[in-house]
Amino acid sequence: MQQVDTQFYPGWTRKAITFSIDDGVIPNDRKFIEIVRPAGIKGTFNLCTHNMTYIPKEEYREFYRGYEIANHTKHHPYAFEDGVTYQISNLLFDREHAEPEFIYPTETEHLFYIYKSPKGWRLIADTEGYITFIDKCHEELEEIFGKGSVRSFVWPFDQQSNAVIEEHLKHMGYYGVRRSGARCIDGDFNLEEERMPWHYTANHINLLELADLYEKQADDGNLKIFCFGVHSNDFERDKKWDELKEFAKKYGNRPQDYYYATVGEIFDYADALKELIITENVVSNPTDLDLYIAVDGKNIMIKAGTDYLRNLE
Repeated sequence: MQQVDTQFYPGWTRKAITFSIDDGVIPNDRKFIEIVRPAGIKGTFNLCTHNMTYIPKEEYREFYRGYEIANHTKHHPYAFEDGVTYQISNLLFDREHAEPEFIYPTETEHLFYIYKSPKGWRLIADTEGYITFIDKCHEELEEIFGKGSVRSFVWPFDQQSNAVIEEHLKHMGYYGVRRSGARCIDGDFNLEEERMPWHYTANHINLLELADLYEKQADDGNLKIFCFGVHSNDFERDKKWDELKEFAKKYGNRPQDYYYATVGEIFDYADALKELIITENVVSNPTDLDLYIAVDGKNIMIKAGTDYLRNLE
């Protein structure tokens, strides 16, 4: 019986490169795109519709053309945490006189200010409000980018501990709820099976260091992913644009080595591979994606909805 290896991305590589950039701050997103687009590097932008005031809304669709759009909530708040009691002041938020032990209402219903050391005063929403802000952001993003275009949610301020909100996100059908915090890792670039707590591989500080580690990692027969973030503003604030340019020059435009796709495209492709039907004589691809495999070491591309007849080769 012929040996079938299904663990390949398009181009018969096992390594993917992508990014996930939060907030939708146009001036620095523009700088970011001007660097990654010529290198063929694709990824996902996680947008807060409250921020979408830099250009006319009808221009956002063209600005982010070719990239995935994810829901990052309307106002980018923390969420009320399970098991925590909040002391809500009767006074509207006044930065000069606010006391850290209280949270303060804003003029927007369900939205408050909370003191988070060492970050200072930040927005926080109660559970009902947070769900409202998720749904409103989803609606507003789809008005711009098209029905069905928003399939993922990214937590602001890293994953929040609120079971009701998490269940709502699952009910919404998001393919993954990615955490906003980058993780420093020691060589584990495997594509994670569990999508709900999935998060970044590298940030703007360790980008080149971890990319080097990624490139050197030996082929172990498994699909890998390298996803960097977190904000285009990070590259501006910490003067890291040269590092991004070096990354793009070194790791971009190498389709023979890396699969360049959005986060959603990578997950969709990996999920499609699991749908392959392998029998003694036939490998069937029932999906709507062309899939790349190897049979006895020979590279085979099975077009969407077709079969590969193994006994005829």
